Amino acid sequence: MRRIAAVVLGCLSMVACGSKPATTLVLDYEDFGPQVAAHELIGMAWWQWDPHGDPAPAQPNPIRVVVYRDVPLAEVQRSFPVVEATKQDFRYVSYEDATAYLDRTIRENVVPEVTERLEKTRAKIIKELEGGDGD
Repeated sequence: MRRIAAVVLGCLSMVACGSKPATTLVLDYEDFGPQVAAHELIGMAWWQWDPHGDPAPAQPNPIRVVVYRDVPLAEVQRSFPVVEATKQDFRYVSYEDATAYLDRTIRENVVPEVTERLEKTRAKIIKELEGGDGD
């Protein structure tokens, strides 16, 4: 009987652990809208180690945005370091700042395609970092 109880308890703890929300979510720069809006939150859409961007880039720089919640920024930066030599560029945004920016930008935006992308980004952040359904 004790063995069965231990197995059941173990299974329940695995389920509980599996449903815990993540603490970080890595997204693309473009998930936060066009640079004209997104730069206020995540900087310009060029490598952060360059003083300026290419006026007509052949390909956009693969800049990633790490949204974090319930974890210190220093830990996030250690897990997702910026490395110029390998062109690894991360921007870091707290959950609160990301959702506030998205809420405001969705309200103010007038381009349907951009609004749709921002709404998807917001829903994904809430689902992954809060464990909700994004509504």
